[in-house]
Amino acid sequence: MNDIVPGTSQPQPFDLSAMQNLKYIKIKAAITSSVDFWVASNGEDTHEDFVFTNPLPWIERMFTSFSDKGSNTLQSLVFEISFNMDLHDLRRLHWEPLTTLFCPMRFSALKQIELRASIPKNSSVNVAKLIQILQSDEHLSRLMHKQLLKIVPLQDRGK
Repeated sequence: MNDIVPGTSQPQPFDLSAMQNLKYIKIKAAITSSVDFWVASNGEDTHEDFVFTNPLPWIERMFTSFSDKGSNTLQSLVFEISFNMDLHDLRRLHWEPLTTLFCPMRFSALKQIELRASIPKNSSVNVAKLIQILQSDEHLSRLMHKQLLKIVPLQDRGK
């Protein structure tokens, strides 16, 4: 089966380059997927509709422009991400572009990235399993081995 690849019709990211002394930033985002499947009354015709919302490419573009303009003071980065998707779709997320971006060459002052992962209250996904899948991702785990990334559960409070 194909991996989830983001579309190209996304709004322009914020330009962080004007913040020359930015040391800390927290980004809240949600990644969602849903599938609607229905069968016609004749029982023969089926239709499947897949909807996927992924802000990771947008976030990556925002930090790419930030690092390209020589702003290299960022020390701490927090992502609060709510994952409203099944485990199969979670395993198909592309983390490599974002994780590759946070190398020491581009962000030499960066000391810590914290990914606070949550699930909505009505989710069938177990938060412990979510954390396990994120920690086992090959690209996220590279940052963890460098002790740059920490992945922790965050209870979603409906915000």
